[in-house]
Amino acid sequence: LVGLFGFYRWARGRERDARARIDRLAHFDTLTGLPNRALVADRLERELARARPDGESFALLMFDLDGFKQVNDTRGHAAGDALLALVAARAGEAVRASDTVGRVGGDEVLAILPPTRGEGARRVAEKLRAALARPYLLDSPVDSVSASGGAALFPQHGADAEGLQRAADAALY
Repeated sequence: LVGLFGFYRWARGRERDARARIDRLAHFDTLTGLPNRALVADRLERELARARPDGESFALLMFDLDGFKQVNDTRGHAAGDALLALVAARAGEAVRASDTVGRVGGDEVLAILPPTRGEGARRVAEKLRAALARPYLLDSPVDSVSASGGAALFPQHGADAEGLQRAADAALY
């Protein structure tokens, strides 16, 4: 019985670990460790549900890397992947713990800043821009990468997730 109980505990632990790994793969970008598009969408919907009743403002920042394609083309995808991992780390350091920063595709990153007004969003955007503009050390320094960003505020620029993302994307370009 002791052996059977030990096997049962081992199997349960292994199952728990497998479920945690599946959950991580389903909700986080494997390259950067940031929340992926699905988890960012879920967090945005939750933030909308929280902010709607009181009309409380929050910001959505969208930014992408200028010069990323050149790094990928000239230094290879491994260098591009390393660059994205460094960008994720810097972006995570530039925001508050209550903010969500996620990779939504390629070199595109989205940040949800609850509760924030225009001036607060501008300060965070500047902090992110400055953090991402510093040179990156890969196999040799890369100094041709900067970030372009756009912001949208709830409820001024959109009342739903799609409207806010469209507004932030328009501000980006």
